[in-house]
Amino acid sequence: MAQAPLTAESLTPLMRAHLSPAAVCVSAERGALGNGQETWFLEVDKDGTRRELVLRRSADGSLGWTDRAREFEVMRAVRPHGLPVPEVLWLETEPSALERPYFVMERVQGGSLGRAEPSTREAVARRIGEALARLHALPLGSLGLTGPAPADGVAGAAAELGRWRERYLSERLEPVPLLGALIAWLESNVPAAEAPVVLLWGDPGPHNVLVANGELTALLDWELSHLGHPLDDLGACLWAARGQIDGEHVLQAYERSAGGSVDRTALRWFECLACVSRSVMVIEGMRAFIEGRSSRPGLAGLGLELLSENLARAARLAGWPEPGREPAELPPGAPVLRPDETELARGLARFLTEDVIPALDDRALRRGLKETAALIETLALRGRLEPALRDRRVAAEGRLREELEHAGLDWRDLEEAAAEVERREELAPLRAAVRQHLLEDLELVRRLIAPLHALYTR
Repeated sequence: MAQAPLTAESLTPLMRAHLSPAAVCVSAERGALGNGQETWFLEVDKDGTRRELVLRRSADGSLGWTDRAREFEVMRAVRPHGLPVPEVLWLETEPSALERPYFVMERVQGGSLGRAEPSTREAVARRIGEALARLHALPLGSLGLTGPAPADGVAGAAAELGRWRERYLSERLEPVPLLGALIAWLESNVPAAEAPVVLLWGDPGPHNVLVANGELTALLDWELSHLGHPLDDLGACLWAARGQIDGEHVLQAYERSAGGSVDRTALRWFECLACVSRSVMVIEGMRAFIEGRSSRPGLAGLGLELLSENLARAARLAGWPEPGREPAELPPGAPVLRPDETELARGLARFLTEDVIPALDDRALRRGLKETAALIETLALRGRLEPALRDRRVAAEGRLREELEHAGLDWRDLEEAAAEVERREELAPLRAAVRQHLLEDLELVRRLIAPLHALYTR
């Protein structure tokens, strides 16, 4: 469960222990953005001189995606090589004075891209490409990082896919057949061209940079950093670039700085991998929300929306065909009482959106309430339509099962069958039918989360 928020008063003893006995934390504000770890902006006074810091603390709910010690180690190793990475000051793991692992770093001036002009977006895209080329050129032996390295880039790519597959199997609440099939497709199509092992940012893109006066001032969020194939970073960057910057500008700048061309065909595999890995992340977050380890509504709201978007995008990258026909409409049940579920949910959501949220100063709380309002509307929509969807899914799956068993496939469950069809070449004639079924099913599910889609694409 979430613990009490940090305050200037509670943080002052830490500032005095690590900075100066005369230090006083005069303000502590939690950042509103981000769905992983907590970010707190601090202002510290020492004898009349103000200093701005950032405290990064592991998320509540045991969201064990990464650890702060590794992130701290990588940032400290990279900064001396001229990349714009904030200076890290100190780290506490378990036991921690703040109940969870955290580290503190200097705050770099700048903000998000926001509504930046196209020229600024293009400049930032090119700076990201240049920074990635510089990062990938760093000699690993000079960084002093702990832990083993893969034998080569291809082995690194296969190992990274394997790690995400294991995380999916251990964290899923129930099978997600389309995700299981996509993982099997990735396993069967790992790019074979030789590639070096490099240090990867892990989560590059416009969402993790600061910009000031049209220039990139900081590369943030190194929690997914690891050693592997250089295209891993570029695929993840293309995943994040959508709607913010032109990914082609990133690639062009990378190619100029690195002195070589990027294999666009292999890059599609890594972008698909990014869709799959981000799908696993949101599944982990949704599980924490459902099990009561976190109360953040965004873990459920963005989780539902981002999972469906990622799966659809990954299927396109894998070259799977678009659904061949529009799913039939689902008949709503007749209301028993008025206001019915939808009317009541919309009214509650409107109260939160129009009356409660504008009265709040806390940006993180405002964001959480917006997500709560969208979840209330989604809940009502699901209540009306999900029974019909469930019946339709059972019938469609039954027809597919008959077809696969007739072809000699030993059916255990849909995810297992879909993965086998992707892995085994002798089952290739069945792939079109299985993919069609999975993608049509996804389109039906996406109808149930329309309010969340409207919120996150607004």
